[in-house]
Amino acid sequence: MASVPSEFRHHASRIRETLFPAWDRDRQWRIVQAVHLHGAHGSCETEKKRIRILREFSGDDLDLVLVHEITHAVAGYGHGKRWQQRMEKAALRAEKVGSHT
Repeated sequence: MASVPSEFRHHASRIRETLFPAWDRDRQWRIVQAVHLHGAHGSCETEKKRIRILREFSGDDLDLVLVHEITHAVAGYGHGKRWQQRMEKAALRAEKVGSHT
């Protein structure tokens, strides 16, 4: 596996620590870059405890995809009520801490 660029690691760590501080405290999940995801921007593989994000993303776009996929790790598959509520919680926390995510 290719090395992960420091910008990607920085964004993933910041999103994890700022918006999802209680998630994955024991660091079992891996957040990695992917070359191709069959039309998706990211994927959350709960059984493998792995989040994959297209490597073409950076900056704000990377943050948004990270938040989206970590929300799946927390709330589960799909975009139902539980997922929407957790996404809203992340958005409110981002607003509170002054993050543009």
